[in-house]
Amino acid sequence: MGREPASRVEDLELCAHCRGRCCKESPGRFAPSDFEGDQEFDTQKLDALLKEGVASITVGFVSALNSQLAPIFMPKHRGKGKGELEFFCSEVNCDALTKQGCPYPLSERPFECAAIIPSATKCSLPEGLEMEDLWAPYQSILYTLINQYAGHDWVEEFTRQLDDKNGTSPFKREIQGLIKEYGLTTSASEIALIADIARSI
Repeated sequence: MGREPASRVEDLELCAHCRGRCCKESPGRFAPSDFEGDQEFDTQKLDALLKEGVASITVGFVSALNSQLAPIFMPKHRGKGKGELEFFCSEVNCDALTKQGCPYPLSERPFECAAIIPSATKCSLPEGLEMEDLWAPYQSILYTLINQYAGHDWVEEFTRQLDDKNGTSPFKREIQGLIKEYGLTTSASEIALIADIARSI
């Protein structure tokens, strides 16, 4: 669970027919492998994409050991008209999408965009691939970047965006309902434990 598949997938005919349905629903997420440096994760490369308006930080959720939801932050391609921190953004066009499709060659697209398996009915990620598991071990890096761009602690920014009445998306309403039902943990130690489990899978 959570492992990155070795190959990237493209079907120009199918994508041309649906005219980028997945690109219009939500911009694709990057994987840690998109930011590999010589020996370790290249934080400066991610920070540069945020500064250049290419990437935003979004959030996904996993179940913590106490059954509460735990937020897992990760970068994705910027949505049209969005900023660096867009935790609950959905149903927005990818900022890169054109009438001719994606301008990036397959090798330069965010990992999720290139990993999606095209289908005439509904595109999907490879079985067993969980983007949250890939990013769980890198949360301390994402916390630092969120603090930097928000100007305050990541928990405060997460809570602010969760409670913000403007721009409520279906994803946000769903998460608000699940949090009401199961609860939420923002405990760094709890999330670090999730990251340890993700590393071992």
